[in-house]
Amino acid sequence: MEKRPIPAFYCVYLLRSVPMPTSTYVGCTPDPHRRLREHNGEIQGGSKKTKRRFGMKCRPWHMVCIVSGFPSHIAALQFEWALGYGWKTTKISKEDRRTTYKTAAFVALKSQRLSRSGGLYTKFTGPPATLETRLSYLSALLRAQAFCRLPLHVLFFNANAWEKWEECTRKLVKMGARPLARGISVKFDDSHRVTDLDVTYGIVPFLSVGFLSNLTLHLDHLQLQLQKTEELLSVATEEEPLRCLLCASELHPPYDTVVVCPHACCKHISHVTCLGREFLRQESAESARENNRCSTETTQVLPIQGVCPGCNESAKWIDYVKPLTYRLHNKSTQVITATKKRK
Repeated sequence: MEKRPIPAFYCVYLLRSVPMPTSTYVGCTPDPHRRLREHNGEIQGGSKKTKRRFGMKCRPWHMVCIVSGFPSHIAALQFEWALGYGWKTTKISKEDRRTTYKTAAFVALKSQRLSRSGGLYTKFTGPPATLETRLSYLSALLRAQAFCRLPLHVLFFNANAWEKWEECTRKLVKMGARPLARGISVKFDDSHRVTDLDVTYGIVPFLSVGFLSNLTLHLDHLQLQLQKTEELLSVATEEEPLRCLLCASELHPPYDTVVVCPHACCKHISHVTCLGREFLRQESAESARENNRCSTETTQVLPIQGVCPGCNESAKWIDYVKPLTYRLHNKSTQVITATKKRK
């Protein structure tokens, strides 16, 4: 089975219908700009659910927010399903539902249905998929154990939705919800401030939203880092081999476990396991300072972010690992191609 690298961009998006403001839609895509055009009928594609609902036209749709930073497309699909069915997803624990999320958005609705044999059976359905309900699910999933340590980035495009998000966050804090992890960021794109009135009265060209095209969907930003890594690894010789700057042991080709600092001016190089332990130690020490207790050994396996020992600059763990996955993917692809040519 071929191992896939960490995708350059893969996001979960939340849409809201313009003619039916109470209708929302959740999807997943590597290109939100193209996907929005598909849903609005500009180009071929899009889900059937975004064409008509309850016998009424629900196009056009407006992009409310996107969630990006997933380490794989599978993680993004899991988040998409949980955001669409937050009332029954197992990603939100039963304990959190009993203690923190005691709102109507997380309660399943019961209804009696008549089966084909003539008997009655109970059917569970979710609450109406309004914007407030989706935002409640989003807030809960960002705090869930399955996603709280991922480097997720939430970007809002609608000012009214941003205000509702802040109101939802304040309510959850009062109910005892834990704060978001430091690796998760939630921001509002105020460069294109859009309100519900702007969309409803056509002030904003929602059918071809230009600000979505400004998102970084390619790997150009990784090229310089990959080039710097290749230059650092190519200077090694038998007389002067490269050494891990944390454990001081030699680094041997093909350097499949070597990571390099993502900052352009830093040449710090180390084993991925050594740097992971260092970042976890930093997280444990910082958590101990915040809670005024002694530092203890962490039970986590992967860190969120840390301070580079070489340049003392903060960086996310995924910024170290993503170039490594592409290096390994390129090597495995070359091996597979050479094997096919020999056959």
